[in-house]
Amino acid sequence: VESRPPSREARSSSAVSRAANVFGAPKASEAENLKEFKRLRDEAEAALPQLRAVQQGKAEELAQTELVVTERQKEIESVEAMLKQKVDARLDAQIALECAKALLRAMPVPAAALA
Repeated sequence: VESRPPSREARSSSAVSRAANVFGAPKASEAENLKEFKRLRDEAEAALPQLRAVQQGKAEELAQTELVVTERQKEIESVEAMLKQKVDARLDAQIALECAKALLRAMPVPAAALA
C-alpha cells in the first residue's frame, strides 16, 4: 500500500482543526473544516478582481495627484521667480534713486539760485 502525502486542503483543514482546539473551540469534523476552508478560499478568490480594481483605481488616483502636485510646484516656482525679479528691480530702482540723490547733493548750486 502506497502512502501519499496529504493534499493541500487536508493539511489546511487539519491546521484549522488544530487551531480550533488550541483556542478552545469545539472540535469540528475534518469534512466541516474542509468545507469551511473551501468556502473561505472561494470568497477570497471571488474578492480578488474587486480588490485589484480598487488597487488600480487608487494607483490612477495617486498618479493624478502627483501630476497636480507637480503642476502646483511649477506654478510656485514661477511665482517665486517673478517675485525675485520684482524685488531685484525694486532694489535696482532704490539704488538708482540713492545715486541720483547723492549726485544732486554733490552738484554745486549756481550763484543765481542763491540770490
